[in-house]
Amino acid sequence: MNFYTVDRSRVPNASLKVIARLGKTLLRDKPTLTTPTIDKAAAKLGACVSEVDTAVTARIRDDNPEIIASEVEFDRGTDVWWVWFRKLLEGWAEAGAHPGLAAMPEELQVEAGLPEIRARAQRARKLHERLFGASGTQFVRSSFVDQAESMSARLRLIKEDELEPEIEAVVGPEMLALLTGCQVHYENMVSARMSREQGSRDNFRTLRNKLRWHVDRYKNAVETLLDDDEPETFEIVDEALRALTLLRERMSRVGPDSDDELLGEGLVELDEASEADEADEADEADEADEAAEAAPIEGEDEA
Repeated sequence: MNFYTVDRSRVPNASLKVIARLGKTLLRDKPTLTTPTIDKAAAKLGACVSEVDTAVTARIRDDNPEIIASEVEFDRGTDVWWVWFRKLLEGWAEAGAHPGLAAMPEELQVEAGLPEIRARAQRARKLHERLFGASGTQFVRSSFVDQAESMSARLRLIKEDELEPEIEAVVGPEMLALLTGCQVHYENMVSARMSREQGSRDNFRTLRNKLRWHVDRYKNAVETLLDDDEPETFEIVDEALRALTLLRERMSRVGPDSDDELLGEGLVELDEASEADEADEADEADEADEAAEAAPIEGEDEA
């Protein structure tokens, strides 16, 4: 092997999971022939790997199924009340203004309060048109963020256009009070979700860059062992950084986004040939044997 041609110039731009596994493997393969520079770089790499492990554990904790299930359940409860609000307005608008009620004698209509009911139906129709229009409550099928904004816009419209008395006259005071309370909690919930998701993304991006930097620093420290006058140092460095070399080779075959395939080949045991590699070598050997058997023996054509 020509050690001068080994390409370890860059740490692969892989995912945090793969780089973390690479760092752990490099630390496992730390050379016994060491220096204070290598020891210092290894200690910092180990500390960074531990920081990544802590962040991954925190991410799992943030993705607690109970928290997510609670948020989804509250979202559904809020959906139900907005849909019910729309249906109440539709119901009053349609039922209260139904033309069939005109068949009642006028005196009986007055006794039954039909004039007031029709006035209430008129209010309901106008409120429905202003608050829901043709799209109705389709917004409850949107993402949490979009739904929060859609509900907030309707509540602002109610307040700015002073529609509270009209709504209370049609469906009572409880509806608006409940929807307002739901909105406060819904926005807090969405803000918490966004903070968790954005925080994890930003934190993981920073950690990945930091970890790659420490892997690179460790690689450079190990390579200070190289000495042209001592050929054995090339083997020591190659063995210590074998994980980095093989990861680069694998990524050139499967790409940077194939975490499962990269890790599935045994990244923690990069000094051992994978079953896939052994199978490929066996196939190549069989093909060579078959080619040799099929090749004519020298002199046969002349005979």
